[in-house]
Amino acid sequence: MIAELPFKSLTDFCTRIDLRLANRKVLESLAKVGALSAFGHPAQVLEGLDDAIAAGQATQRDLATGQTSLFDMGLDDASTLERPLPSVVEAPVRERLRWEKELLGLYLSEHPMGEVADRVGDFVTAYAGDLKDESLDGQRLVVAGIVVGSRTIITRARATMAAVTLEDLQGSMEIVVFPKLFEQTGPIWQDGSILLVAGRVDHRGEEVSLLADLVLGWDDAVAKGPEAFAREVAAGDRGSFRRRPPVPAAGPGGVGDRGAGIVGASRAGTVAVAVGPASGNGHGERATTGLPSAIREIPYVSPLRGGAVPPAGPLPRPGAPAYARPAALSA
Repeated sequence: MIAELPFKSLTDFCTRIDLRLANRKVLESLAKVGALSAFGHPAQVLEGLDDAIAAGQATQRDLATGQTSLFDMGLDDASTLERPLPSVVEAPVRERLRWEKELLGLYLSEHPMGEVADRVGDFVTAYAGDLKDESLDGQRLVVAGIVVGSRTIITRARATMAAVTLEDLQGSMEIVVFPKLFEQTGPIWQDGSILLVAGRVDHRGEEVSLLADLVLGWDDAVAKGPEAFAREVAAGDRGSFRRRPPVPAAGPGGVGDRGAGIVGASRAGTVAVAVGPASGNGHGERATTGLPSAIREIPYVSPLRGGAVPPAGPLPRPGAPAYARPAALSA
């Protein structure tokens, strides 16, 4: 039977399958993951798909109406009537791998980081597997990976930050991108991008993240070279990291509310911004996220003083409880 014969071409394939079930979107997905590579590379198949589907539909209409079709002419004769696949450049490896990840949920043929594996060691100081080491807590490291997922978070101050998942050959890691850096580099955190990220390790129980302070695309870093990149990383070092104590709880909906996502709390003239799990306050002001906690201090300055810090130091935030400044932060 004809149906038992192997497919000779893309047109032959489209002629003999049920195009009502396998529509163009299905065939396009099969081409992108390499399932139709017997007929040509994915870029060729995608380019020739419209013509093949049109020929297949015409033949199937002839069969349905009892008219003469390519089947009556024989497969050898039919193959002479179809167009050859277009001669197009094969899609880059990184693009094909992105298709695999998008459609299959995994990299099937190889990992995107494989193409840079022999050079990435010149730029990084750690890999995903190393971040679990608690002795690295607070240390500033440089990692590399491909973006496989991200989510944006709106803070109470209506600023946008992000939690990005990078994956290297050892595993995946979460990168916390605070609002200032995200505002400067937002477009770079796209799925499929290979990035170099510098930041400090933050452990919270079993969870670990890298609090990013610098990011650069892989191709840009390679163009600069390892030494120039290292100097840029060193220039971005903001000094030693000291873990802050947790923000005191102040009851439901108040500053320091336990379980808040992005919460403001006053401590002797500073506003501490804590990032951690949240359930929301019913007003859409807190983002729900599983980010590890990290606290940054922002001086509070009265607008009546023209933005200047008074000689006695930052002012206490109006209407907020004044917590005693911990000795560790006064040092």
